Amino acid sequence: MNFYSLVFLFFPIPGVFLLILGLGFLKGRGRAFCTGLGMAILVFLAFPVTSKLLVLPLLVHGQSLVEIIDSRPDVILVPTGGVRQVGDADYVPKEHTMARITHAKHLQDVLQIPMIVSGGDVKGIGTSESAIAVKAVQLEADKVILDQKAMNTAQNVDAFVEIMKQNGLSRPVVATDAVHTRRVAATLLAHGVSAALSPAWEDVATPITPQDFVPSRIGYRYANRVAIAYAAILKYLAQGHFQWGHLTAIK
Repeated sequence: MNFYSLVFLFFPIPGVFLLILGLGFLKGRGRAFCTGLGMAILVFLAFPVTSKLLVLPLLVHGQSLVEIIDSRPDVILVPTGGVRQVGDADYVPKEHTMARITHAKHLQDVLQIPMIVSGGDVKGIGTSESAIAVKAVQLEADKVILDQKAMNTAQNVDAFVEIMKQNGLSRPVVATDAVHTRRVAATLLAHGVSAALSPAWEDVATPITPQDFVPSRIGYRYANRVAIAYAAILKYLAQGHFQWGHLTAIK
């Protein structure tokens, strides 16, 4: 089980743990405190608006399509975000991967520039995520360069930088999830590469609506997504993939 799986499992599990601790093992004030805090955490996170507010510091404005065209990019960078198996059928892109590659294809149709898709065989199924993603949207082979080795975002960026150097490319535009964009851009910036940013659609990054004030399972799904995003940034800072200045330089 990897680092991000642990984050997913234990958030908002602390709320459940406190409830069990308070109701099953404690008495008096300790019981009241743990039970009350556990309930507060679970209720607080059940509202989708909670995560939509917590995610705001992670989001970047990115550039409009007109601004991207004016910047004259020469390559689109797409990191994959996982694959899944549907029944006994072949593997298909997960929601995040599909959003990224679909958005990138739209950009490519407009910009008419090559695309680098990076994603290795993370699940050990004998096929890379990048190959599965490209197949899903039927990209033409002569318009895409595959990196089939990267196992995480840091390795995605290493591959992007190396492939760009090999092909004389220097003006990238990044196409990834709205919540993922800042981490990718900061990691690129740490390599000395400044990129135009075109975040793909992501539900937790959409404007707040009245429905977001109604508690639901969506609130917990959003909360896990935001927790993993923050945990990933802290991990990358600790591992030296980028510095705080790189992170805050992304607007």
